[in-house]
Amino acid sequence: MHLSNHAEEEILNHILRGENISVPENFYLAIFDSDASETSMETSSLTHEIDEYDESERVEVEFDEPTRSEDTDPTFCHSLAEIELEGMPDVTVQYAAIMDSETFGEGNIWWWLEIDDGPESITEGNSLIIDEGNIEAGLD
Repeated sequence: MHLSNHAEEEILNHILRGENISVPENFYLAIFDSDASETSMETSSLTHEIDEYDESERVEVEFDEPTRSEDTDPTFCHSLAEIELEGMPDVTVQYAAIMDSETFGEGNIWWWLEIDDGPESITEGNSLIIDEGNIEAGLD
């Protein structure tokens, strides 16, 4: 996952300037269609967020403790549970993001990623499933 501009600024201001960091109590998953871009993810533009599935708000994501495989590997936190978004519209999912608000169309992106194997096409009524551990958040 990539850190967003918002997250980078919060971290740098905290570490280098001693400013308080506004860490949210919880983090939530947002998904975005194929009209979104890397620029929109970096700048927390929520224009292309997909919000037409069975959930009334974003789904919370909880993470494990930071770990690394080897001393030279990056450190990551991984999602603790499978996430299933049911009743999806007919859509192509291009990006996913970790947000600081559970409300669709609101909040800041902290981390974002482009779907690994290319866009995920979902047929109306089906689910998008993200396996436990498949969301990685790190500083690298």
